[in-house]
Amino acid sequence: MFLMFGCVNDFDQLSLVSEKFFSDLSGLTKKDHLIVYTGIDLMKDERTVKWLEERPFSTLLLDADGYAFKYYSDAEKIRKFGGVIHRLSNSVFHFANSGVYTIGKRKVLIANIGSSKLDKEPAFHKQNQRHFTHLLASLEKHDNKVDYVISVLPPYNIAKHFSAVIHNEIYSLYMDEILRRCEFEDWYFSGTNTDLDFENFHSVHRSIMEIDGKIFTESSDSELDFTDYL
Repeated sequence: MFLMFGCVNDFDQLSLVSEKFFSDLSGLTKKDHLIVYTGIDLMKDERTVKWLEERPFSTLLLDADGYAFKYYSDAEKIRKFGGVIHRLSNSVFHFANSGVYTIGKRKVLIANIGSSKLDKEPAFHKQNQRHFTHLLASLEKHDNKVDYVISVLPPYNIAKHFSAVIHNEIYSLYMDEILRRCEFEDWYFSGTNTDLDFENFHSVHRSIMEIDGKIFTESSDSELDFTDYL
């Protein structure tokens, strides 16, 4: 299973990313899963799902800012990976909730909770609360043990090691509660705009990383200019 965090905001950026990164993944099959943090403009673009469906791997979209849940509210929901997901095509999916998913032989806690421009909207806050409640219940069913945690935000007490600016402490403190309860091997997150490791916490920004640790393309070697997309 592979991780690519970004996030990828729109189709133009997806095309730019593919030239540098996706050529290294030609040996994958639909049994391999690429998890992509994505912005709403990418999700709304009709070209996105078709383009991803044509790739050799399967794609799991993880909403980076909360907008997609409004956009995909009417999308088909199916049971897959031990949880509920939105099926956008035969091999392109979107995590419909937070909780423990079994991907391959690994238990992965998806913490689909983050801050965005929607923070001040009561509906967005309630959405994050529902996700957090469901996440804790799902985690308890798995005896509070998973292989990996994947979140938008780092735990509040970990963010300082990545010089991360937390715009909404409440949601990052949610991550602290997960940290307190959960046993895990590694924790991956986006939202810090850097590729950096601290102990078993990994901020992934401009790279594709195999979840077991192999870096396919490191940001230090990247010649891409993401300035217009940050």
